[in-house]
Amino acid sequence: MQKIFAAALFSMLAISIPSGPAPSSSQSSASRKAPLPQVRIVGYYASWDAHRGHFADAIRGELLTHVNYAFAKISDEGTAVLGDSCLDVGDCLPERGETAPSPGGNFAHLHRLKESYPHLQILIAIGGWTWSENFSNVALTPNSRERFVASALELFLDRWPGLFDGFEHNDFGSLA
Repeated sequence: MQKIFAAALFSMLAISIPSGPAPSSSQSSASRKAPLPQVRIVGYYASWDAHRGHFADAIRGELLTHVNYAFAKISDEGTAVLGDSCLDVGDCLPERGETAPSPGGNFAHLHRLKESYPHLQILIAIGGWTWSENFSNVALTPNSRERFVASALELFLDRWPGLFDGFEHNDFGSLA
């Protein structure tokens, strides 16, 4: 069991994030003694960890409230697309030498993880350092934003109902 936990930690960075606003200095002392906001313990699972035999269903979900799955990307057309269809869903191209590390890809493992830990919220992370170049294009106009959002909802929430609970994005493009 320790090896499974170590493998899950190897592929995850867990952080604690309190939710809800911080009390303001103008609040009474009685209201500042209200219960602490719910703590979120968030871990990342990187899709490519499957190549090393670290699968999402080995994550100790009892220790987390959220898992961010990395990464989906934004196409040049401004739509949400899978980051790596072979790793994500097992849709591989043998003619390119691709083989899925496991049947159904990472989404199948995430589904089993969520079945084991129904409290766990799974978010799809979009972008990352490598795939953030199209964020400014999708944010440019109301039409481009609408097209992107519609594609993300269809791809991740409609196509895999119940798997993902929302989205997380990483836009590091401004650092370049």
